Amino acid sequence: SLSGSRLEGGLNAVGLRCDGTVYLNESFHVSGPVRLVGATIGRQLNCKDGQFDHIEGNALHFDAARIAGSVFLNGKFHARGTVRLVGTSIGGQLNCRGGHFVNDGRLALTCENTSVGKSFIFDKVTIAGRVNASGMSVTRLVDDMATWESAETIRLDGFIYGSFAGRAPA
Repeated sequence: SLSGSRLEGGLNAVGLRCDGTVYLNESFHVSGPVRLVGATIGRQLNCKDGQFDHIEGNALHFDAARIAGSVFLNGKFHARGTVRLVGTSIGGQLNCRGGHFVNDGRLALTCENTSVGKSFIFDKVTIAGRVNASGMSVTRLVDDMATWESAETIRLDGFIYGSFAGRAPA
């Protein structure tokens, strides 16, 4: 748990093995990249209300990670730089409700080839930059039109969903 912590220079946890929950939440703030590439997390990755600043590259990078529970990039979550979860497996939900993804003119969020076992909650999200959800598969999609319209471009080639939930404007 790094809840409420402040880190300068980033966090390198490539290949992390954790049976429980990883907490980077509750006003957690990092200047530099957070790398969880190939991590295995037995419960949740909780970044609710966290701030991730690395405009020069990947602010939060968890490609090929395996999270048995849910991933929370919601509440006052704020990322400056790319949030990258390519080829990631999430057993629970990916909750981005209320999150801010900022990387003007560049990739702000990429979930390419990521699988979400439950809901992808993508409403009330602010995006300044591009989104890539190519090859992503989700059981349920919860979204709103304003979120999709806030992105500069959205790539959805091969995006698969099982059902819509909520108002489902998409």
